[in-house]
Amino acid sequence: MVKYGYAGFSFEILEYCNKDDVLVREQYYLDLLKPEYNILRIAGSSLGYLHTEEAKLKMRGTKDMSPEHLVKIREHIFKINSKRALHIEVFDMENGSKVEYASARSAAKNLNCNEKTIRTYLKSNKPFLGRYVITKKFA
Repeated sequence: MVKYGYAGFSFEILEYCNKDDVLVREQYYLDLLKPEYNILRIAGSSLGYLHTEEAKLKMRGTKDMSPEHLVKIREHIFKINSKRALHIEVFDMENGSKVEYASARSAAKNLNCNEKTIRTYLKSNKPFLGRYVITKKFA
């Protein structure tokens, strides 16, 4: 469309279907109609598509960022992630200590388990390994 202009094309809805059936129906119409301008022959796949050199350069991005700029990027990402993170408090019933974690991931790492395990025990209110009580930490 970009190459030949929008005026040279028309768009039509061929069929309404459930979200779960979209790829099956797309493949059906690709096989039936064999569209001339569709590079990809398999629905939902990018197999066979070759990016232009210009697109490849854009995807690579610039590699000459200053250390200061990289620090700013890391700080920004940390700030965004910390807002979304689930703050966790772990109480050790054996020694009475309490540790706070900035995320379920960091709690899981320190307790040598999976993040999903932390979330499961958080919901169940049962002690993890019969020892650690995991609760949500509110700011």
